[in-house]
Amino acid sequence: MKQLMKWQPLIIEPVLALIWIVGWVNLITIHQIMRGPVHISEQMVESVLILSGLILIADVYNLVLTYQQNPAIVKTSLYRGLSIFQALIIICLLVLSWSHPSAILLPTTVTVWNLIFILLAGIKGLVGNFFAITARYIPFPPKQEFIIWLGTINLVCQGLLCYPLLVIHGGSRWLMATIVVAVIAVGLWAEFIHLPSIFSTGFVQRSGIYQCIVGINLIASVAVLFFGLDTVIFRLMDSNPDLISGAFVTAWLLQGVSQLAMGAMHHYDNDYRYGHAIGRERLYVLLGTIVGAILLLAACFWLA
Repeated sequence: MKQLMKWQPLIIEPVLALIWIVGWVNLITIHQIMRGPVHISEQMVESVLILSGLILIADVYNLVLTYQQNPAIVKTSLYRGLSIFQALIIICLLVLSWSHPSAILLPTTVTVWNLIFILLAGIKGLVGNFFAITARYIPFPPKQEFIIWLGTINLVCQGLLCYPLLVIHGGSRWLMATIVVAVIAVGLWAEFIHLPSIFSTGFVQRSGIYQCIVGINLIASVAVLFFGLDTVIFRLMDSNPDLISGAFVTAWLLQGVSQLAMGAMHHYDNDYRYGHAIGRERLYVLLGTIVGAILLLAACFWLA
């Protein structure tokens, strides 16, 4: 039975830090390999600090919301333990990012601290997924909720694997290539078996925005498959990353973000009665694939 609460934990907010750091690290890495170093101005650092402050406020607000839910779930040991754990993760992320903002939030050289930040941000996102789902569905969530978990895990894998794949030389590149291929294969398989849930006949299917996001996800998934395999093969040949590698990195990022967006739209208590996709669902999916292709081409143009 679905729980009707006026204020529920936020859905996308817990993964905002993860989206930022993964997108920045991956795109800047491929940019520096192909076009050279990137200069980070003081104004940009200040802007990102302001953005991180806003995310911190949203984190605190979301943490408060987790305690304003049904007492039947709030009083459970798992729920209370994860609430405390999430608070500790937020504190760790705050200390780590604000102690060296240019090196953590806007790195030009990826270090072990950046990977730790990605891991912590991923854990925070997964715990946030748990609260967003648990607060809305009792006792069990529907199958559509799997896609938001997949999006978060996808982004964590990107953040931890893309940089080593693109920069490691020697024998270790075979290990990284094997891991990346396995992760991509499992991720695509998991999304494929849940395609019926993505195209399910629910209220969200009325939304033109949702159908466009589905189209973006489909083109991104196809691009991840083909560009990812091409990138892995060339890395095994010890070739330097090229535009195809840039398209792969961009597509993988688009795939993860679109999965989160689809999962979030399945969450919201909205019947989408004013949706424009009724009777034209496939047209909007096609429009989304065109938008996704344009985004991939724009990334390649930026890197060229």
